[in-house]
Amino acid sequence: MEELRKCYAELSARLRSIENDHETDILDFINLDEEIMNDFRGDWTDDDVHKWLYFVDRMSAVTKAYNIVREELHLGEMLPGIEEV
Repeated sequence: MEELRKCYAELSARLRSIENDHETDILDFINLDEEIMNDFRGDWTDDDVHKWLYFVDRMSAVTKAYNIVREELHLGEMLPGIEEV
């Protein structure tokens, strides 16, 4: 469990770092159609967007793994969610 928490924290730090490197909030354009996305992406490069998506995907996978372990060990009532640590 500790390793999953460490992994989540590292991914979260990397995600915040890449977000802080840009003036434009990625949530302003990430869910738009590709035709329109380029008009709102600001200083985000394709590579930066791919990195951000990778970190979000990995954080989701780590969260799922954490919850599965927590549920299978019947520790759900004793352990906080991974985002709360």
